[in-house]
Amino acid sequence: MCSICWRHAADHHIYLQVRKLFPSARQLSNTWHSVVKIQQSLYREAPGLDPFRPDQKTPVPNFFLAGSYTKQDYIDSMEGATLSGRQCAAAVLEAAPSLAQSSSSSRASSRAAVAEPVPA
Repeated sequence: MCSICWRHAADHHIYLQVRKLFPSARQLSNTWHSVVKIQQSLYREAPGLDPFRPDQKTPVPNFFLAGSYTKQDYIDSMEGATLSGRQCAAAVLEAAPSLAQSSSSSRASSRAAVAEPVPA
């Protein structure tokens, strides 16, 4: 089988799988599709390196990370980036009360500093 014929057969097979997975789409007509395969789309993580991936919540106050490189279950992929974004949002929401409190206290201290008379 030529490489072009194999590609069309593989594309068609994937197309059929999608129609099987999403029954509500069976009545739709597909006008265009493309299957993208990239050999180097994922990196191979060596055993023991997971502890070196950064968490979404950092030691720096009010500084959070999101991305496929952060600590989550799907290494360097779109799924990993999405999961990391959700974990980052959860960390921000978890930290929100303390961030709001520190923000209001810092505003109060700056107002107090401005209100103090400057010695001549």
